[in-house]
Amino acid sequence: MNQWVDFKKLRRRLSFEQVLQYYRVEIVRKRNDQHLGPCPLPKHNGNRKSSTFSANLTGGMFQCFGCKARGNHLEFAALMEGINPEDGAALRHLALRLQAQFFPDESADKPEVRRESPTKDGVLPVVINAPLDFELKGLDDRHPYLENRGFLSETVTHFGLGVASRGLLKDRLAIPLHDQDGCLIGYAGRVVDDTVVS
Repeated sequence: MNQWVDFKKLRRRLSFEQVLQYYRVEIVRKRNDQHLGPCPLPKHNGNRKSSTFSANLTGGMFQCFGCKARGNHLEFAALMEGINPEDGAALRHLALRLQAQFFPDESADKPEVRRESPTKDGVLPVVINAPLDFELKGLDDRHPYLENRGFLSETVTHFGLGVASRGLLKDRLAIPLHDQDGCLIGYAGRVVDDTVVS
């Protein structure tokens, strides 16, 4: 039985305060929804007593001005456990554990891929993609291609557009694809340099 996790949903529902408590990080200074304090990350190589660590408890983002680590609260959890946040399989395993810890009543079973019955005239069955358990990172949402094509920054942000710098979509505009329930099910890619054939 395959297990999956909706990263976007988990990040939205899981607060940074819950994550900090899970890793026994004491919230000493709290200013509105901002936590300030010493950096708790195991690989922090700076002063352990100065308040270099800042976490937005509702927005789910953190930054340490000492060791320069930054990211969302799932990436923080990964760093607390010595996991590279870029390691998709390890991050997925961690996310499943956090999901089971904080939302135990929710099923983590991956929905089965639904297929229509084959037709007699040889037409291939339609396959409906199951939600992805990852999101592309490091997309350049300020790439000149977007501005040259007249995209507004609000549009780029709303649809999560950006040019990829690595992987199968390297040097292509990555366009997230969602199903009718809003779940991410894939990416489309569009070359940004029409003179390059690849």
